[in-house]
Parts: sequence; structure tokens; C-alpha cells
Amino acid sequence: MVNRKAQQLARSRREWFVFVAVLALPGAPRSFVVPRDHVAAATWVVHQDWLTALAVRADTRNATVDRASVRLAVWAGQENRWDLLVKPIDEVPVLLPAWAGGQSRGCQTITRCVRA
Repeated sequence: MVNRKAQQLARSRREWFVFVAVLALPGAPRSFVVPRDHVAAATWVVHQDWLTALAVRADTRNATVDRASVRLAVWAGQENRWDLLVKPIDEVPVLLPAWAGGQSRGCQTITRCVRA
């Protein structure tokens, strides 16, 4: 779950999250390196998708965006992308899935995606 504080937009060009998934021990954990603004954008998109999904009963859609649950698959393009840390976050490509506003929508960076 990505809480309200984690969904705030970056105050600098160098704010990142590293999500760590420990799926099976003694195996190695998986890491996902994600710019802060991408976390905020993806969380909002996932929540909006859930609010409008036909498979979700309308009377159960009562959680606010600060209770949004973002699945591991959303961050798949960010797995082990430690190389991105050398760039300012507004120059990092959008590596979200296409349905969540990824590059297939013409969003090379989150700034260009928001302006589109």
C-alpha cells in the first residue's frame, strides 16, 4: 500500500523509492527503483482503475486513494534499474505498463505525460 505521504510529488529532482519484494526465502529479494513522481502517478491511475472496474462491486468502492494497493506488476519495468539513479527524475523514462500510462501513450517522461 502506498500511503498519502508517499503519494506527494517530489520536492527535488532526486527523490526515489526503492520497493523491495521478498517473495521466497532464502532467495534474493527483488528491488524496484522508482522516481517519486512515478509512484504518485501510478498510484492515482491504479486507484482510478479500481474505482471504475466493472469487476468491483460499486458498494465496495469506498477506499480513498491513500489506501490504494499497487501490485508488483506495475513496477516490473523498474526492476533492478539502479542505473536510473544518476538522472534527475524528470528525465527518467516512464516504465509503467501501457494501461497505466506508460510509453505506449507517448509519455517518454512523467513531465511530458502530465502535460499531454
